[in-house]
Amino acid sequence: MNLTTPQIETIERYILSWDIYNKTFYYEILDHFISATESRMDDTNEEFHIAFPEVSYLFADDLYQKGKIGMEFYGIKAMEMRFLAKSKKNGFKNILSATFSLLKSRWVFIWVLIALCCFQLYQVGIIKPLMFVLFFANTFIPYWPIIKKWTLKGSFEMFKSIFQFEEKLELPELKRKKLSYQPGYHLIWLVNFQLTHIPRYYEMFFSPSEASPTWGNPYLIVIGLLLLPFSLGVNKYVRSRKIDFNLESL
Repeated sequence: MNLTTPQIETIERYILSWDIYNKTFYYEILDHFISATESRMDDTNEEFHIAFPEVSYLFADDLYQKGKIGMEFYGIKAMEMRFLAKSKKNGFKNILSATFSLLKSRWVFIWVLIALCCFQLYQVGIIKPLMFVLFFANTFIPYWPIIKKWTLKGSFEMFKSIFQFEEKLELPELKRKKLSYQPGYHLIWLVNFQLTHIPRYYEMFFSPSEASPTWGNPYLIVIGLLLLPFSLGVNKYVRSRKIDFNLESL
Protein backbone atom coordinates (compact mmCIF):
# COMPACT_ATOMS: atom_id res chain seq x y z
CA MET A 1 0.00 0.00 0.00
CA ASN A 2 1.46 3.36 -1.05
CA LEU A 3 1.23 6.20 1.44
CA THR A 4 -0.53 9.40 0.50
CA THR A 5 1.22 12.77 0.36
CA PRO A 6 -0.29 13.98 3.68
CA GLN A 7 0.80 10.74 5.37
CA ILE A 8 4.36 11.15 4.09
CA GLU A 9 4.35 14.75 5.31
CA THR A 10 3.29 13.49 8.75
CA ILE A 11 6.33 11.20 8.79
CA GLU A 12 8.61 14.00 7.64
CA ARG A 13 7.44 16.35 10.36
CA TYR A 14 7.90 13.61 12.93
CA ILE A 15 11.49 13.02 11.83
CA LEU A 16 12.26 16.75 11.79
CA SER A 17 10.86 17.05 15.32
CA TRP A 18 13.99 15.18 16.46
CA ASP A 19 16.15 18.16 15.37
CA ILE A 20 17.64 16.25 12.46
CA TYR A 21 19.94 18.46 10.37
CA ASN A 22 21.85 16.15 8.02
CA LYS A 23 20.13 15.83 4.65
CA THR A 24 21.74 12.53 3.75
CA PHE A 25 20.55 10.87 6.92
CA TYR A 26 17.14 12.56 6.72
CA TYR A 27 16.22 11.22 3.30
CA GLU A 28 17.57 7.76 4.07
CA ILE A 29 15.65 7.44 7.32
CA LEU A 30 12.55 8.90 5.63
CA ASP A 31 12.72 6.24 2.94
CA HIS A 32 13.11 3.57 5.62
CA PHE A 33 10.12 4.91 7.59
CA ILE A 34 7.93 4.97 4.49
CA SER A 35 8.89 1.43 3.48
CA ALA A 36 8.48 0.06 7.01
CA THR A 37 5.09 1.74 7.46
CA GLU A 38 3.79 0.54 4.10
CA SER A 39 4.96 -3.01 4.84
CA ARG A 40 3.27 -3.02 8.22
CA MET A 41 0.02 -1.72 6.75
CA ASP A 42 0.11 -4.47 4.09
CA ASP A 43 0.97 -7.23 6.57
CA THR A 44 -1.45 -6.31 9.35
CA ASN A 45 -4.16 -4.36 7.47
CA GLU A 46 -3.71 -1.57 10.01
CA GLU A 47 -4.58 2.03 9.23
CA PHE A 48 -1.79 4.58 8.95
CA HIS A 49 -2.56 6.22 12.30
CA ILE A 50 -1.92 2.84 13.95
CA ALA A 51 0.92 1.46 11.83
CA PHE A 52 3.12 4.56 11.85
CA PRO A 53 3.32 4.95 15.67
CA GLU A 54 4.20 1.25 15.93
CA VAL A 55 7.04 1.74 13.45
CA SER A 56 8.27 4.85 15.27
CA TYR A 57 8.47 2.89 18.54
CA LEU A 58 11.25 0.79 17.03
CA PHE A 59 13.65 3.74 17.39
CA ALA A 60 12.34 5.41 20.53
CA ASP A 61 14.76 3.65 22.89
CA ASP A 62 17.91 4.06 20.79
CA LEU A 63 20.77 5.68 22.73
CA TYR A 64 24.07 7.19 21.58
CA GLN A 65 26.68 8.89 23.73
CA LYS A 66 29.12 11.26 22.02
CA GLY A 67 32.46 10.48 23.62
CA LYS A 68 33.05 8.81 26.96
CA ILE A 69 31.67 11.73 28.96
CA GLY A 70 29.82 13.54 26.15
CA MET A 71 26.17 14.29 25.56
CA GLU A 72 23.64 11.50 25.27
CA PHE A 73 21.20 11.37 22.37
CA TYR A 74 18.02 9.35 22.10
CA GLY A 75 15.75 8.01 19.41
CA ILE A 76 16.24 9.10 15.81
CA LYS A 77 18.69 11.81 16.92
CA ALA A 78 20.88 9.07 18.38
CA MET A 79 20.82 7.29 15.03
CA GLU A 80 21.81 10.49 13.23
CA MET A 81 24.73 11.17 15.57
CA ARG A 82 25.95 7.59 15.19
CA PHE A 83 25.58 7.93 11.42
CA LEU A 84 27.61 11.15 11.36
CA ALA A 85 30.33 9.70 13.58
CA LYS A 86 30.62 6.70 11.30
CA SER A 87 30.67 8.77 8.11
CA LYS A 88 33.31 11.20 9.42
CA LYS A 89 35.57 8.42 10.64
CA ASN A 90 36.94 7.70 7.18
CA GLY A 91 36.29 11.17 5.75
CA PHE A 92 39.88 12.43 5.86
CA LYS A 93 41.15 9.15 4.48
CA ASN A 94 38.76 9.41 1.54
CA ILE A 95 39.81 13.02 0.90
CA LEU A 96 43.47 11.99 0.78
CA SER A 97 42.55 9.18 -1.58
CA ALA A 98 40.80 11.66 -3.88
CA THR A 99 43.82 13.97 -3.73
CA PHE A 100 46.30 11.23 -4.62
CA SER A 101 44.09 10.08 -7.49
CA LEU A 102 44.32 13.61 -8.90
CA LEU A 103 48.09 13.64 -8.52
CA LYS A 104 48.27 10.38 -10.48
CA SER A 105 46.18 11.82 -13.32
CA ARG A 106 46.93 14.28 -16.10
CA TRP A 107 45.88 17.08 -13.76
CA VAL A 108 49.39 17.09 -12.27
CA PHE A 109 50.70 18.65 -15.50
CA ILE A 110 48.20 21.49 -15.11
CA TRP A 111 49.40 21.96 -11.54
CA VAL A 112 53.03 22.16 -12.72
CA LEU A 113 52.00 24.72 -15.35
CA ILE A 114 50.23 26.78 -12.66
CA ALA A 115 53.35 26.62 -10.49
CA LEU A 116 55.53 27.86 -13.36
CA CYS A 117 53.11 30.73 -14.05
CA CYS A 118 53.17 31.67 -10.36
CA PHE A 119 56.97 31.68 -10.41
CA GLN A 120 56.99 34.02 -13.42
CA LEU A 121 54.46 36.36 -11.81
CA TYR A 122 56.53 36.44 -8.64
CA GLN A 123 59.64 37.28 -10.65
CA VAL A 124 57.96 40.32 -12.23
CA GLY A 125 56.64 41.53 -8.87
CA ILE A 126 52.95 40.60 -9.11
CA ILE A 127 52.94 39.19 -5.60
CA LYS A 128 49.92 40.36 -3.60
CA PRO A 129 47.36 39.62 -6.36
CA LEU A 130 48.98 36.21 -6.77
CA MET A 131 48.72 35.45 -3.04
CA PHE A 132 45.10 36.61 -3.02
CA VAL A 133 44.16 34.36 -5.95
CA LEU A 134 45.78 31.31 -4.32
CA PHE A 135 44.14 32.00 -0.96
CA PHE A 136 40.77 32.59 -2.65
CA ALA A 137 41.11 29.37 -4.65
CA ASN A 138 41.96 27.25 -1.61
CA THR A 139 39.09 28.81 0.32
CA PHE A 140 36.30 28.32 -2.23
CA ILE A 141 37.34 25.36 -4.42
CA PRO A 142 36.70 22.69 -1.73
CA TYR A 143 33.05 23.62 -1.30
CA TRP A 144 32.19 24.97 -4.73
CA PRO A 145 29.69 22.10 -5.35
CA ILE A 146 27.74 23.45 -2.36
CA ILE A 147 28.36 27.17 -2.96
CA LYS A 148 27.09 27.07 -6.54
CA LYS A 149 23.68 25.90 -5.28
CA TRP A 150 23.32 29.11 -3.29
CA THR A 151 20.55 31.46 -4.39
CA LEU A 152 19.51 34.84 -3.06
CA LYS A 153 15.88 33.77 -2.84
CA GLY A 154 16.76 30.59 -0.96
CA SER A 155 18.91 32.53 1.51
CA PHE A 156 16.14 35.06 2.06
CA GLU A 157 13.58 32.33 2.68
CA MET A 158 15.93 30.62 5.14
CA PHE A 159 16.57 33.90 6.96
CA LYS A 160 12.83 34.61 7.15
CA SER A 161 12.07 31.13 8.49
CA ILE A 162 14.42 31.69 11.45
CA PHE A 163 11.94 34.11 13.01
CA GLN A 164 8.85 31.96 12.44
CA PHE A 165 7.42 29.27 14.66
CA GLU A 166 8.09 25.82 13.25
CA GLU A 167 4.45 24.82 13.68
CA LYS A 168 3.41 27.59 11.28
CA LEU A 169 5.92 26.74 8.57
CA GLU A 170 5.00 24.79 5.48
CA LEU A 171 6.97 21.57 5.10
CA PRO A 172 9.38 22.91 2.40
CA GLU A 173 10.17 25.93 4.58
CA LEU A 174 10.63 23.73 7.64
CA LYS A 175 13.08 21.49 5.78
CA ARG A 176 14.95 24.53 4.46
CA LYS A 177 15.27 25.84 8.00
CA LYS A 178 16.36 22.64 9.71
CA LEU A 179 18.30 20.69 7.12
CA SER A 180 21.73 21.25 5.69
CA TYR A 181 24.28 18.93 4.15
CA GLN A 182 26.79 19.68 6.91
CA PRO A 183 29.77 18.10 5.22
CA GLY A 184 31.83 18.43 8.36
CA TYR A 185 35.07 18.58 6.39
CA HIS A 186 36.30 22.08 7.18
CA LEU A 187 39.88 20.90 7.67
CA ILE A 188 41.10 22.43 4.41
CA TRP A 189 39.82 25.85 5.44
CA LEU A 190 41.44 25.60 8.88
CA VAL A 191 44.73 24.37 7.43
CA ASN A 192 44.69 27.13 4.83
CA PHE A 193 43.95 29.79 7.45
CA GLN A 194 46.57 28.63 9.92
CA LEU A 195 49.36 28.05 7.41
CA THR A 196 48.85 31.42 5.75
CA HIS A 197 49.07 33.12 9.15
CA ILE A 198 52.43 31.64 10.13
CA PRO A 199 54.34 34.72 8.90
CA ARG A 200 52.01 36.87 11.00
CA TYR A 201 52.59 34.66 14.06
CA TYR A 202 56.36 34.85 13.48
CA GLU A 203 56.14 38.64 13.25
CA MET A 204 54.14 38.84 16.49
CA PHE A 205 56.21 36.48 18.65
CA PHE A 206 59.69 36.15 17.20
CA SER A 207 60.51 39.11 14.96
CA PRO A 208 62.57 41.84 16.69
CA SER A 209 60.91 44.45 14.49
CA GLU A 210 57.41 45.04 13.22
CA ALA A 211 58.44 44.31 9.64
CA SER A 212 57.12 41.15 8.01
CA PRO A 213 59.72 38.39 7.51
CA THR A 214 61.44 38.44 4.12
CA TRP A 215 60.43 34.83 3.52
CA GLY A 216 56.75 35.58 4.14
CA ASN A 217 55.61 36.21 0.56
CA PRO A 218 57.46 33.27 -1.06
CA TYR A 219 56.23 31.03 1.74
CA LEU A 220 52.58 32.02 1.18
CA ILE A 221 52.84 31.38 -2.55
CA VAL A 222 54.42 27.94 -2.06
CA ILE A 223 51.82 27.00 0.57
CA GLY A 224 49.02 28.12 -1.74
CA LEU A 225 50.39 25.95 -4.54
CA LEU A 226 50.85 22.92 -2.30
CA LEU A 227 47.30 23.21 -0.97
CA LEU A 228 45.71 23.35 -4.42
CA PRO A 229 45.73 19.55 -4.99
CA PHE A 230 44.25 19.00 -1.52
CA SER A 231 41.54 21.60 -2.18
CA LEU A 232 40.63 19.88 -5.44
CA GLY A 233 40.63 16.55 -3.60
CA VAL A 234 38.06 17.91 -1.15
CA ASN A 235 36.04 19.25 -4.08
CA LYS A 236 36.09 15.85 -5.77
CA TYR A 237 35.13 14.11 -2.54
CA VAL A 238 32.22 16.48 -1.83
CA ARG A 239 30.90 16.00 -5.39
CA SER A 240 31.08 12.22 -5.22
CA ARG A 241 30.39 11.82 -1.51
CA LYS A 242 28.34 8.70 -0.93
CA ILE A 243 28.02 7.38 2.59
CA ASP A 244 26.96 3.79 3.02
CA PHE A 245 23.79 3.76 5.08
CA ASN A 246 22.85 0.58 6.83
CA LEU A 247 20.30 0.80 9.61
CA GLU A 248 21.34 -2.53 11.03
CA SER A 249 24.90 -1.23 11.50
CA LEU A 250 23.67 1.79 13.45
